[in-house]
Amino acid sequence: MTDPRINTPLRRLSRCTRGTSVVELGIVLPLFALLVLGLVCVAITVGQKLRLQQAVARTLEMATAGGIDNADPTGIQQEAATAAGVPASQVTVDKWLECDGVRQSSATTCDASQQVGRYVSVQISATYALPFSLPFGQGSIPLSAFSSVRLQ
Repeated sequence: MTDPRINTPLRRLSRCTRGTSVVELGIVLPLFALLVLGLVCVAITVGQKLRLQQAVARTLEMATAGGIDNADPTGIQQEAATAAGVPASQVTVDKWLECDGVRQSSATTCDASQQVGRYVSVQISATYALPFSLPFGQGSIPLSAFSSVRLQ
């Protein structure tokens, strides 16, 4: 027969619940911190995407306010780059003419009997660099915004 005093400290230790909250917090806190960090990164990325979309909208408003003749692709490209805070090389501007809904490659005017449509589109591309590197190796997220408007 064993002496009950020998097992007493082990028995008391196995039944002790002091400190379990600290252990649980130690397990849950890193997961919670990762979740919050991920949500912050998603929110910042969405904010950057909205900033690009607002820059495109602002640029197209400028193009429509200036009229057909003032819708210079180089000026529009520079305005979009300035509004988005990106280099002009990351901005694509396309200006075209449609006659009866058909895009023209070289014509500058349509026949008098045709319906005329002049359009301009702006696309801005950028990347958002994450504040940390992901386990699968991607440290940045490509973003782009696109919109077009009919000038006439």
